[in-house]
Amino acid sequence: MKTSKQTTRLETGENETSWKRYHHNRLLQNIDWTAYINAVFADLSTEVSIGQSDIIIAVEPEYFNALNEILGEGAAAGASDSRTMANYLFWRRIRPVLADGPAAFKTALFEYNQVMSGVTAQEQRYDFCTGRVSTKDTGFDFAVGAMYVRNNFDEASKPELEGMVEYLRSAFADIIATTTWMDESSRAAALEKVEMIESYMAYPDWLLDDAEVNDYYGGSTAITEESSHFSNVRSRMLWYADHVLVKLGMAPDKNDWYLSPHVVNAYYSPTDNSINFLAAILNIPMYQKGAPRYLNYGAIGMVMGHEITHGFDDQGRQYDGNGNVAEWWTPETVENFEVETQCYIEQYNAFCYQGIGECVNGANTQGENVADAGGVHESFLAYAKTVAAEGAEDSLPGLDQTVEQLFFLAYAQGWCTKYTDAGLTAYLATNVHSPGRDRVVGPLQNSPDFAAAYSCPAGSYMNPDVKCALW
Repeated sequence: MKTSKQTTRLETGENETSWKRYHHNRLLQNIDWTAYINAVFADLSTEVSIGQSDIIIAVEPEYFNALNEILGEGAAAGASDSRTMANYLFWRRIRPVLADGPAAFKTALFEYNQVMSGVTAQEQRYDFCTGRVSTKDTGFDFAVGAMYVRNNFDEASKPELEGMVEYLRSAFADIIATTTWMDESSRAAALEKVEMIESYMAYPDWLLDDAEVNDYYGGSTAITEESSHFSNVRSRMLWYADHVLVKLGMAPDKNDWYLSPHVVNAYYSPTDNSINFLAAILNIPMYQKGAPRYLNYGAIGMVMGHEITHGFDDQGRQYDGNGNVAEWWTPETVENFEVETQCYIEQYNAFCYQGIGECVNGANTQGENVADAGGVHESFLAYAKTVAAEGAEDSLPGLDQTVEQLFFLAYAQGWCTKYTDAGLTAYLATNVHSPGRDRVVGPLQNSPDFAAAYSCPAGSYMNPDVKCALW
């Protein structure tokens, strides 16, 4: 999905479970990778040279192993299966731009989406065009982000948000210091890594400079009224591919944000060991300047803790504080970690939806589930630190809720979600995050702080005797 940030964990999710390194000519016997790469890069202006000894990181090696078998079986079966595979590959290539084609293409895509996600109406033209122009590979995402920041982000909120990150960092360091499943050398390395995490808030500074925004899009093909919409989109896609590939082999640039600030999201980048919180997520219901601290810590504070925790989950633990792939945990600590994560897998496997006959896949979602649980725990501890440092706050008037209860209520409100049955089915099959309901129920079942705040009886649904605990 990216180059130097190939394993970035987005809050909205991308499916990454493992990776392996291969010499590109040994990855699959049934694909001529040199010919494939040359064909893919042929239309680009960037000169890309891939040598026989170059390494490819396969994020999903199981997929490539299965693909290799299918290709081999198809070749052996003859033209019929080969045609099916060719049609499938063509479909995967054309599907992202079907909406940019003639009306018949749009209708076919709508009918497909009706089945796959349960949509009931085609997207309005103004929504579609807004989406196209504000997306990184088909539009001018950072130009849109620059407009968004200048018109919608309150600079005065930055100091509070940056201070929140430091309270969260301190809380996570306290958790590391008291874990029972880490040995001392792994603990020391973890404490060092958490201090090295870089935090980036709202937007990169260069977005406020028109000249730098124009430079960012240098080399873009002009968008004209004479050119067709499809050719405009294709030119943007080619520009973006060039923009990414020119960085091949370069050291990661920490000022190179993966997402534009108009996107409602946050992410952790293991290759940078950084956390990024985009301007658009720093709004209600996640954050409100001047609101009681317990509401902001329950909402955006949990997201901050979630992203910090990604640096120490199943994938983040494979990168050290400098963003290099390294085994910095001892084998004993890794083994203990895997034992603890099994608890989360079993817990989330039990979250089912009777109406569609599907359940959460605890293995596929375990990294995000661990980060959710860690985020809530860290944020609650961080808020307690603010009370000690800045004083206690009053509860909201007119509500029979304690400050602690309102903290958890703010957390839950941020994940309210509505799905169609088809959309939920597809989500459960493909997304590395659990559905919104389970992102609330799961972490709170594991939270002694929540059980104490709401006086949940021991052994009840929201206060089970067996709790999963990593961070």
